[in-house]
Amino acid sequence: MVAEGGRAKAGHSPGHSRYSARIPSLTETVAAAVTAPLTILRALVELPGLLERQIQRTDELLRTSQEQLALMREQAEALLAQMREVGEVAAALRSALAELERLSDQLARIAAETERAPRRGERFGAFFRRGQREAGDTA
Repeated sequence: MVAEGGRAKAGHSPGHSRYSARIPSLTETVAAAVTAPLTILRALVELPGLLERQIQRTDELLRTSQEQLALMREQAEALLAQMREVGEVAAALRSALAELERLSDQLARIAAETERAPRRGERFGAFFRRGQREAGDTA
């Protein structure tokens, strides 16, 4: 392939595909053979530190989770206490409603008696006047 300026790109010949396999040189192979064990050794040396940091992060997450669980437990207990209070208020309201219904029934009876009283008075008055008339007729 030809790059800008008319020159071929390094490592590519004009007749080959850019995906052609390139065979590494002997120097590259020896360098890779020497550096690979060193890279593995460095990774093994760093592994305890990485594991320690991962353990610290895990412990930190566990502490945070425990704190959140404790907070959620407190919130749940507060909610339950509020629900108990609401239940007590509801029971008191039911009791007050029953008392109001009882008073309403009593007031309805009193009102009925109040309505009957004038009629009773009228009947008693009529009965009394009739008695007086009869008494006057006999006298």
